[in-house]
Amino acid sequence: MATRHEIKTRNREFEAAPASMGQFELAEGTPISLGELASNPAWTLYTVDVPGNQALFLRIPDGTDLAASGFSYPTQFTEAIEAALVPFHEMKAIADGVPQPRRLVHLFSTGRCGSTLASRIFGQLDNVWSLSEPDTFTILANIPHLRGTRELRDLLNACLKITYKPVTENPENSCVLKYRSEATYFAEDMVAATPDSASIYLYREPLGFTKSIYRFAARQGVDLSPGPKEKFAFFWDFLGGGTDWNDIADFVDPESDQIGFADFQSVLWCHRIENYLSARAHGNEFAELSYDQLNRDRENSVRKLLETIGAATPTNITRAMEAYKKDAQAGTAGANSNDVGELPQDQLDRLISFTQNNPRMMAAMTAMGI
Repeated sequence: MATRHEIKTRNREFEAAPASMGQFELAEGTPISLGELASNPAWTLYTVDVPGNQALFLRIPDGTDLAASGFSYPTQFTEAIEAALVPFHEMKAIADGVPQPRRLVHLFSTGRCGSTLASRIFGQLDNVWSLSEPDTFTILANIPHLRGTRELRDLLNACLKITYKPVTENPENSCVLKYRSEATYFAEDMVAATPDSASIYLYREPLGFTKSIYRFAARQGVDLSPGPKEKFAFFWDFLGGGTDWNDIADFVDPESDQIGFADFQSVLWCHRIENYLSARAHGNEFAELSYDQLNRDRENSVRKLLETIGAATPTNITRAMEAYKKDAQAGTAGANSNDVGELPQDQLDRLISFTQNNPRMMAAMTAMGI
């Protein structure tokens, strides 16, 4: 039975911490109808608890449009008024009651490659609801034993339908869901769960990626100095998609007490690219754009993005270009205006060495034309 709950307390490690059940302490619950969770746009899916076979919904203030947020999950966390717990076996019934868009687009990426900007580009248009980082999918991406299963694809199908919650219902809407980079780990399952959808993949070369993610993490107040793997376990657990720590042996001894930020980010960059290449090799189609293309060839990049929803008219392209005029992450801890230090030179030198000498890094770069 689905139940609604008063939120007693809430807490998270930092703004970008992945959405989890443990961030909320809930009071005793009372029954809530599945129809209310389906029909009321204020009830939004926040995260899932796979071991517990349940999902956490948060009710945000009426009229709050999550698509206006740089990242949707921090807005849900901060603005939540009350919560609801829903057993997985009731998710399909909720999903079947949510009106669906004309077109669904998945926006996958390596991360730190302009994907938030791409989401904002779509959001400039009427009849497009472009949501940045619904975090349910970050959690599901980190459960490798589910990948390729009917169980996962059915759950993904329900979660994707439920995630579509624009404030104003419009049957002519297209929906663009921009995920954290971890969703690449099960891109094939996402596409299989929604066979009529379109997909985009954005990527960035490893030097720019690692330097940018270093700045982003530093803005969150994270200690990024070298240390043993235990120091980075939190990041590895939700960034790695179930990757074994021995995978880092291609770059550094996993038992070293001096693992650098660039060391484990290098293997994660490779892991994401390798998963994307696997999805592509299995016949899944993606509109592919690099960070450099998105920034240097703006009009053609916007045109390519809008083609995925059949909206690449001259007027729409002009409107969409307005997204370039401001920081896509303004108002968040990751905003460019928050000055932080750069990736230390010794780690940068190691990263450059990886790009020139490490077979795994070099193979991934070659496959992406970098």
